[in-house]
Amino acid sequence: MRHLGSRITEAEAIVGTVVEIYQRRLDRDWAAARALLSGTWRPARPSRELPTQAEVRRVCGELSNAEKSWLNMVIGESVTLLWPQPGPLSRIRSFPRTTVAEHWHSADALTRAADAARYADPVTA
Repeated sequence: MRHLGSRITEAEAIVGTVVEIYQRRLDRDWAAARALLSGTWRPARPSRELPTQAEVRRVCGELSNAEKSWLNMVIGESVTLLWPQPGPLSRIRSFPRTTVAEHWHSADALTRAADAARYADPVTA
């Protein structure tokens, strides 16, 4: 994993910028979005070009759909995430269903859930 360090950091930086573009609705203003992307940290030898306008619009559309689905959920309702796997034998990987009631309503719920599991009392957990 260490040999992938700069690639992971690069991916995190680009994802963070695209999320900011979505939150500020800059997908509708490509000049502003492109300027924001151009200011994103990248390693000396980037693993890919910056996302294109079409890619940014597609990702912002997906984020919008996910946000609408999340906001329309009621407590106790479950959500399933499906992640497409790259490659010729690509399969969709499904994660276990969890209910909204099991998580806090925030973007870092997975981090907090992992922390809670890590610090759980082994006698009662």
